[in-house]
Amino acid sequence: MLHDQKIEKIMELLNIRPYWTSIDLTEKIGASRSTIQRLVQELHDAGLAERIHGGIKRIDQRLSGPITVEKRVEEDSQAKEIIANTAITLLPENGYVYLDAGTTLWPLAAKLNNHGHMHLRFITNDVAIASILAQKSISHILLGGNLHPVTKTLSGPVSQEQLSQYNFEVCFISVNGVDKEGNVTCSVIEEAILKKQVMKQSVRKVLMAAASKWDKQAPAKIADLKDFDIWVCDEPQKEFKRFCRQNGVELR
Repeated sequence: MLHDQKIEKIMELLNIRPYWTSIDLTEKIGASRSTIQRLVQELHDAGLAERIHGGIKRIDQRLSGPITVEKRVEEDSQAKEIIANTAITLLPENGYVYLDAGTTLWPLAAKLNNHGHMHLRFITNDVAIASILAQKSISHILLGGNLHPVTKTLSGPVSQEQLSQYNFEVCFISVNGVDKEGNVTCSVIEEAILKKQVMKQSVRKVLMAAASKWDKQAPAKIADLKDFDIWVCDEPQKEFKRFCRQNGVELR
């Protein structure tokens, strides 16, 4: 069983029962005690679960799974269009651009064209976005890796290794929640790891999140809001503006 599969298995077990001992996990996953301890620590550090003496405990308020693509594409469709219209103005003239996975990025991909963006090369881990770009004959690279059965996105060690080869002028990051403590989160830990890596390798970091994502929290933390340069939102309300000013983030 691969590392990512072990992580997912532990999260599945925590959905079934809120507490598991390290001994139980060793038997269930078929891994060594030391491996289980490392996985438990990784989940604890990511805020997905709480490491306690002798095992791991579920954090109920953060426990939520990814939503299917079919459901997500129907949500906030107008908001995503507004976000895309703003985001496209933030593209550089040349260089590498990262388009994160998620239906919020689909309208942006659809607005790109081979003439106006011929000096850009797009990298993505979203199969649907790669398909849109291919149909438009736009230069792009689809990362390899493990295909998530629900989100239809690629992540894992292979994606991380490929990603390490690039430095980006800008990355556009899709998320599932931004809470009032400034935590920016998503539903899948493997995707959160990839998003973190992308941000480290990008000159500018753009958060793509509709107003409906405000005061929401998903299981895996990506970054703090202050780690972004710009938040592109469909309804930049007064509360958002004040919060962004406090965190040194430009709100568009």
